[in-house]
Amino acid sequence: MKFSLLIPTKNRPHMLSTAMKHIMNQSYENFEAVIVDDSQDRNEEMISLSSKDARVKYIYRHGNGIGSAMNDALRAATGDIFNWHNDDDFIAKRTLEFVAKNIGSAEWCYGIIIIMNRLRIPIGKMGRPLDYEVEKGHSTIPQPAVFWTRKAFDTVGFFDESIDHVTDHEYWMRLGAAFEPKFFRKIFAYYFVHEDMGSKKFPELKTEQFIAVREKYRNVVPQYTARRRT
Repeated sequence: MKFSLLIPTKNRPHMLSTAMKHIMNQSYENFEAVIVDDSQDRNEEMISLSSKDARVKYIYRHGNGIGSAMNDALRAATGDIFNWHNDDDFIAKRTLEFVAKNIGSAEWCYGIIIIMNRLRIPIGKMGRPLDYEVEKGHSTIPQPAVFWTRKAFDTVGFFDESIDHVTDHEYWMRLGAAFEPKFFRKIFAYYFVHEDMGSKKFPELKTEQFIAVREKYRNVVPQYTARRRT
């Protein structure tokens, strides 16, 4: 079982370097890190790392937003299981090993993230079992803690490039409509809150896109949810 960790990044080389250290120290070694870099300059450290370690793929480009970056990463990925791992996320120790052992027949799964402030002090956590109706109006799925299979990707397709602030939320709605996820009460990742976050820089646009996604999925009822109600 091979993991593809999809890592979009832009002008944050120090954050990316730290994130990569956590990835490269995973106990489970059958993975690839697919870095899609929209920065002004190429990241020489990542170029060097990719030349030394075949598990690291570095793609430098000038693209059109996060959805486009994620789709480029998906096109380059060769793994069986995908994870969206931002440059300001830290993957927890032994997470890949745990998912490999426990995902079973599920087509996607997720765990808990610890939220940290700019001083790297924990200030909260996020992650709960999926309630699809609740998810329509309130994002509860922690993006860096989600893993989905190639079958799931083949079913729901690429990311929506017209949405650049709730791209992950819209994708989880598609996954949740098609497959019931496994939720693990286990820390999978650490999420860093800082002033350069898109949600802090463009809150009104994020709210607008969130409302649009909610309306898009308003009448969607997953089959597994419908079965449980009968």
